[in-house]
Amino acid sequence: FVYDMWTYGDGEFSSDPLPSGTYYAQTAWTDGMLDEAWENVPCVNQACDLLAEATPIEVAGHVDDLHFVLESIDSGGHISGQVRGPDGPLANVWVEIRNANGEPLHGMPTDPGGNYHSPMLADAVYFVVAQNQQLGLGREIWDDVQCVEDWKCGEPWYIRDHGTPLELSGADATGIDFDLTLPPGGQIIGQLIDADTGLPVMGGWMTLIRAEHNEFFRGVGATGDGMYHFSGLAPGEYKVLAGA
Repeated sequence: FVYDMWTYGDGEFSSDPLPSGTYYAQTAWTDGMLDEAWENVPCVNQACDLLAEATPIEVAGHVDDLHFVLESIDSGGHISGQVRGPDGPLANVWVEIRNANGEPLHGMPTDPGGNYHSPMLADAVYFVVAQNQQLGLGREIWDDVQCVEDWKCGEPWYIRDHGTPLELSGADATGIDFDLTLPPGGQIIGQLIDADTGLPVMGGWMTLIRAEHNEFFRGVGATGDGMYHFSGLAPGEYKVLAGA
């Protein structure tokens, strides 16, 4: 991977200057459309092998004729469900839709009732992950795979090897629910406060460091009231760093 960019309002795109060499290109995250690799290679959900299937692009200056014509998704569906905790539905939990390789495609927060609903997806295999650690609750891969070491819920290989594949074939997949629980182990809980105003800091980023080797262990965002939670911790000494 070298570079990515968003299209402008007219569909045009332009990269920064690139060193001369051989490159490959594909579209990604195009809601309601079937992605492609250059040149005219179907790449549904970015799950294609660029080196084996795509046409190489030789860059030795300005290349201005890479035009993609995408087709609409005409067969597929949506993935939807609810995320719950010990006390009921959970709002603002981040749910990810992953492709057949376990790579991220779409993400969305749950609504006040704990519900989520994906955009239109093509017929294919997917995995679904609930990523938040709200109130210290563990992350989970559908169906009921808890990530005690929560970094695993972000690793494509782990999601692919341990999650339950969900296949769409011309219909919606509903009831893809999560019941998040507290993972075993210790917890560190606190609140991020503005030193000048005394008010909670919303959305600050908290970093957990293993004190023995001063190495990064985990990161989590503070909630709207400045609260943060680290859970599932083995015995030992830790440091917490805060950033707004």
